[in-house]
Amino acid sequence: MFNKSFFCKDRGGAILLLLLAVIFHSTPKASAQGDPPCETATCSRLRVEVLRESTPLSTCSQASSENCNYDLFNQVAYTVYLRNDVAAGGSQDPYNLDYDMLDVTLNLNNTPFSHIDVNATQNCFETGLGAKWQFNPTPPTGNKVIFAPSDNSVTISFANLEANSPDCGTLLPIGTGNRITFSYTDLPNALVENCPQGRQCAYAKLFTVIVNAYPGENISFTFSQKRYTNPPLLPECNMTSSNVNLAGRNGLFPMAAAVVNPQHFAGTANENIRAELGAISQISNNQREVPIILRNLGATPLDISYLEFMLSAVTSNIDKPFIYNTLHPRVSTSGGGTGPLTTNLHYIIPNAGYTLAPGATLTIGSIIFTVPEIENLSWAVDFSYQNSGAHPSKSRIKTSGAAITCTSLNAFDLHRTGSSNGDNRCADTTIKFKVEGAGIDCSTSKVKVGLNTTTPVAQIRLSKVEFELEFTWSAPGISITGVNYALWPNADIDCGVIGCAAPPGLPKSCWTTAGGNLFKYCYETNDLNAPLFILNDYAEMEILFNTPENACIESVKIKKLRITY
Repeated sequence: MFNKSFFCKDRGGAILLLLLAVIFHSTPKASAQGDPPCETATCSRLRVEVLRESTPLSTCSQASSENCNYDLFNQVAYTVYLRNDVAAGGSQDPYNLDYDMLDVTLNLNNTPFSHIDVNATQNCFETGLGAKWQFNPTPPTGNKVIFAPSDNSVTISFANLEANSPDCGTLLPIGTGNRITFSYTDLPNALVENCPQGRQCAYAKLFTVIVNAYPGENISFTFSQKRYTNPPLLPECNMTSSNVNLAGRNGLFPMAAAVVNPQHFAGTANENIRAELGAISQISNNQREVPIILRNLGATPLDISYLEFMLSAVTSNIDKPFIYNTLHPRVSTSGGGTGPLTTNLHYIIPNAGYTLAPGATLTIGSIIFTVPEIENLSWAVDFSYQNSGAHPSKSRIKTSGAAITCTSLNAFDLHRTGSSNGDNRCADTTIKFKVEGAGIDCSTSKVKVGLNTTTPVAQIRLSKVEFELEFTWSAPGISITGVNYALWPNADIDCGVIGCAAPPGLPKSCWTTAGGNLFKYCYETNDLNAPLFILNDYAEMEILFNTPENACIESVKIKKLRITY
C-alpha cells in the first residue's frame, strides 16, 4: 500500500507532481480480497494493438464475435487489445491492472464513405465484453468506465480515482465494475504469435469496433490517445502501439484492408430488382421532389433485407440542405475547385424489410429540393446513381427468395435533371438589394427599397433595373398608392421613354401594380449615359401604402430582381 501523493527527483532537487490523482488519493486505496492478484505494469511493456477480425466479402456471409453480430457483406470488425509482457517463465494466471486512469482513443483514418457503425459498436460493447464495465455510479465518483463511439473514432476511459477504493478497481456484487483483467488464455493465434521472444504476453480485450465499409476504400486506424497513469510509480505513460505481425490482421496504418466490390447482379435473382429515380414533380411554388423507386421485373416475389447505394446531386442555385422523406442518407460533398461541388447522398438501409411482388414498384423515399424564390434566377439539378449498374458496381443489395443473394444493385434511369433558364447570379457581391419597413405616418405606410454597397462609396451606371415585390396582408383596405423617389436618381430616368413596367400597349412607366399586392418596377436603356447611382450609403425609393388604422403589411417576397451595368 502507498499514498499517491509523492515527490520525484529531478537533477538533484525534488518537484511535487500536482496531478489530479493527488486530489482523489488523500488516503490510500484499500485492497480487495479473494480476487486475481493486483499487478503493476511498466510503461515500456504496455502496448495497444488492433486486430482485424474479418475480411470484407463480395457475397453473402454472416459472422459473429461474442455478442457482436456483423455482416461481412458490408461490414468489417476490429478489436482493440491492451498488452502487457513480462519475462517468460512466470505465472500465467489472470491478474488485474493497478491503475488510476487509462484512456484509449482509436481513429478511423480518412475514408470518404466508410464509417464506424455507432449503434452496432455500442450494442456490441454493452452486450459483449463491455457488459462487465457498465459502471458509472450515481452520484458521480472518481470511479467509472466511459465508452464513446462516433462516426470516426472510439474512446474508452477507465477511472479509478476514488479514495479508499481497491488499487485495481471495484467489482460490485452484480458483477460490474472498473477492473481491467489480463489473461494468457483464449487468445487469437495472431496475438500469441505477436509476443516478443523470451517474453510472455497477457492481453485485456478493450472493445470491438464495427465499420460500415464502402467498396474500393482501404480501412485502417491510428491511435490519438493511449494514456496510462498509476502514481506514484507511473505518473503518466503514453503507451506504445504495436503492429499485429500476422499478415493481413494488423489494423493500424499504414496496413489497410481493401474493401472489395460486391458480386455483380447479372445472372442472379437480384437482376430483377431495379432501382430508379422517378420524374421530378412540383409539390409547391418553390419545392420539387424526386422519388427513389424499386421495381421487381421478375416473375417471383423477393424480400429485400439490406440495401445500400450512392446518389450524387450536382446543383446550381439550389438551397441546401435537401429535405428527405422516409430515408435519410449520410451527406457529404466532393469536387469543387474548377468543377462543380457534388453532394453525395449515401443511403444505407439495414433490416430494410421490403417485399416486392412480381411487377410491383415501391417508392422507398424521396428527395425534396427548393428552387429560388426569385423567379428570374436560373437553377439546375442533376441527381444520379453513382457506382451502380454496370460492373464494377459498389452498391449492394441482399434479397431472399429461393435463396439468399448478395450482389450489386441494378440501377436504371441513372440521371434525373431539372432546370430553369434565367439570369446568373451577379459576380459582384458588393452591391446589395435591400427592402425594409420605414414606419407609419398617419394613415400612410412606407417600405424602403433600394441598393447599397458593402464597400466604400461606389458610383455605378445601371442600364437596367427590374424588380417585383409581392406583399402580404390580411387586413382589408390596404393598397399601394404611389412612389417617393427620395434618394433614387429619378432625375436621370425618363419613365415615359425607358420605363418598362407597364404591360405592352400601355404608356411606358417605371412602376405599376398587379393584383393589388404585386409591385413592379422596371426601366431599361442602351444609352451610354445610363442613370448614375451614387451608393455612398443607400440609393432608395419609398413605396407608399394606404393603411387603415391597425392594419399591417405582414411580409414581402422578392419575386424578380435584375440589374445590368
